[in-house]
Amino acid sequence: ITLEYLGLSLTELGQYDEAIDYYREAIEFARQHNYTDDLFMPANGLGKTYAIINEVDSARKYLYLALDYATRVQEENYRISSSIELGKLDILEGLTRQGIARLTSVREDALKADRKDYVIDVNKALYEAYKQLGNYRQALFHHEEFKAFSDSVFNKESTAQIARLESQHEFDQEKQQLEFDKQQELAQKDSQLQRQRTFQIATAAALLVALVVVLIIIRYYRLKQRANRELTKLNEEVQGQKRQLEELNQVKSRFFTNISHELRTPLTIIGGMTRQIEKKPDQWLAPGLQMIQRNSDQLLNLVNQILDLRKLESGTLKLDLIQSDIIFYLRYIVESFHSLAESQQIELHFRSQPQQLLMDYDPEKLLRVVSNLLSNAIKFTPEAGQVYLRVATEPGKNSRTDETAASELVLTVEDTGVGISEEKLPYIFDRFYQVDDSSTRASEGTGVGLALAKELVRLMGGEITVASQVGEGTSFRITLPIRQQAPVAPTVSPETLPQAPLSSPLSEPVLLSPVEDSEVTNEPEKPRLLIIEDNADVVSYLQVLLEGRYELLIATDGAEGIEMALEHIPDLILSDVMMPNKDGFAVCATLKQDERTSHIPIVLLTAKADVDSRIAGLKRGADAYLAKPFHQEELFARLEQLHQ
Repeated sequence: ITLEYLGLSLTELGQYDEAIDYYREAIEFARQHNYTDDLFMPANGLGKTYAIINEVDSARKYLYLALDYATRVQEENYRISSSIELGKLDILEGLTRQGIARLTSVREDALKADRKDYVIDVNKALYEAYKQLGNYRQALFHHEEFKAFSDSVFNKESTAQIARLESQHEFDQEKQQLEFDKQQELAQKDSQLQRQRTFQIATAAALLVALVVVLIIIRYYRLKQRANRELTKLNEEVQGQKRQLEELNQVKSRFFTNISHELRTPLTIIGGMTRQIEKKPDQWLAPGLQMIQRNSDQLLNLVNQILDLRKLESGTLKLDLIQSDIIFYLRYIVESFHSLAESQQIELHFRSQPQQLLMDYDPEKLLRVVSNLLSNAIKFTPEAGQVYLRVATEPGKNSRTDETAASELVLTVEDTGVGISEEKLPYIFDRFYQVDDSSTRASEGTGVGLALAKELVRLMGGEITVASQVGEGTSFRITLPIRQQAPVAPTVSPETLPQAPLSSPLSEPVLLSPVEDSEVTNEPEKPRLLIIEDNADVVSYLQVLLEGRYELLIATDGAEGIEMALEHIPDLILSDVMMPNKDGFAVCATLKQDERTSHIPIVLLTAKADVDSRIAGLKRGADAYLAKPFHQEELFARLEQLHQ
């Protein structure tokens, strides 16, 4: 109905094209929704509109369509209305007698239906038709009937005497003669014509001045609009740069937070074990040195990655190529990761198509690339998963050029891990970007490794690409040109090869010998302390410090820690913050809201030492907050104070 009234209103305003569009939309809507009863009005209105703009064929098509709808629904008033419009259309098209016949027939139907408005419309049309034919008697008859019915319907004007058509015709002729005489008289008055011409020139000049003023105003507003658009565009660019800077600041903030975590945790272990060795060298020298060496290697590897990335940026990092058997070297790298894979119940495979291949490569840089990909694959592959390093050769893409080798070495690192979502895949080689940047991520990292790997592969003249599907795994593909131009290196042995960087400590803590302290171990009952920590070396170090003082329970992530706390109801809880599944904040909030565990003191232990992190922990009910690296005496004092 709204579309019909829009079409009717636009027709009355003379906006016929817009009216036609609304009528068509109303017809289409009625057809789609099977509103058969509502099809007459838009079809009839569309036919009338086409008749107004003299598109006779279209008008006749839609008027017949309206007549068909009216007949189908047996609506007599609709049928009369469509027939009247068709009669008018016949007269408009020159089929006057056909139109008169149609209108005369429908006039009787209108009289029977007592529709005086239709009778008025028919008589008006018949009046015009007979007038065209020169049948003034019939024209006069219908004109009088038109006036009579008009007066009876509206009752607004008194009855006026209708002049005969012949008199009207004579009046029209006299009027035309008068206008002709007037034009002749004006033509004879030269002086008056000259004044008119002068007036026309003055008017034209005024219009020209007005036009110039309008053009100047239009030009001004266009320039103003252009300036506004440019200003808006500039503002959008500034806002975009602002958002980019904010994103960069967030990325940097996450990077420094992660770097802090990566540095503080090993430093905690190194410093703590150093003090333990000083106190009891006979007991802690061997295991302590192993732990110190492992964590110092982690720190050194992290620092080397950042320094190498910086050298790549400045262009000072150079290749140190040798020509040797790269298959033997790759097999060695894979072997160095077997113990890590086995500790996480993952099968690590090496598959090589060529059994031997002499080519130029940089051992140290190739080691960094492959080690990073293998360690990531193991990190993000669940238990009973598979990790592969596949080696093959294929023809070079541009083997005819001198700059590209005729063939390429293809290294593929595949896993059956968690995969990477499609929206994050394009950013994994960006510096400091991490697929999982939450505080509950399953693996530690700084977002430097893959960025460094990509730059090193590019430095070696190769390419690295990635394909992944969530839940099925990830595949990294490296292509390196096969060249044999570097000096041939002697056959190397595993002892002379560079050591593969340690990716991460074992997933399970290495249980060290308990502290032998007679003053503590002779106590009849020890307080029960739950340690929730995902870093195995930190767990081992805490065992060294606390095993003689407390009955220890160990949980390796936040979710497991909550389950153990509810099951065993410990006396104290010592929890890290950044852990898989649930972080320390979630652990603290969950346990403090449960009546069974709300009384248990909780100490949060983390590398996140900023004020905001401390406040976040305390708001969730933490009783104390210790930042890594911590002093063991401070830890003892905190725990003893909370247990009192």
